[in-house]
Amino acid sequence: MARLSPLSLSMTPGFPLALNALLARARPTPAEAVSIVLELCRQIRPATTAAITPAVSRATVLLDANGTVATRGGAVTEDDQTVSLLGHLLLELVEDRPETSRLRRIAARATRSLPGGSRRALSVRRLASALRRNAPSDPKAAVAAFVRRASGAVVEPAAPALEEPRGMASVARGAARLLMPLWRRIA
Repeated sequence: MARLSPLSLSMTPGFPLALNALLARARPTPAEAVSIVLELCRQIRPATTAAITPAVSRATVLLDANGTVATRGGAVTEDDQTVSLLGHLLLELVEDRPETSRLRRIAARATRSLPGGSRRALSVRRLASALRRNAPSDPKAAVAAFVRRASGAVVEPAAPALEEPRGMASVARGAARLLMPLWRRIA
């Protein structure tokens, strides 16, 4: 059986891939997870007017082979839930292992950063500052490495593709196989 890798066929620079699709194939290392969230933090701007912006989640984040991180639906502005959503995304990306306990604490604190809560609620800037301590020297290169690794993962096909019947004889044989149990009951 031939191995298929349809994701690697679509890997061209500048062509974004959904984070959901990449996570189905590989898990990011802690440094790669921090790099993804840091790149999102870098792009988020303070809201100047009341506007509806896309929410940050694994379904809306797009990654590029060059290490570019973007969101579907346009630029994200900081609103009441942005830091909380970034914390949830980081928790989803970081596995539950002893070496990631510090990152999970930062992410858990960010998930509770809703306005009106504590005085120490995180802003996007403070979250990015806390994450920089765990970030690699080149976050774009770390994101690009994750995309290359995840897109190069080989996936076995779930089931072989069935051939379509050709000609009336094939259709008649298929119908006869389906109807045979029914004919036996009648006769």
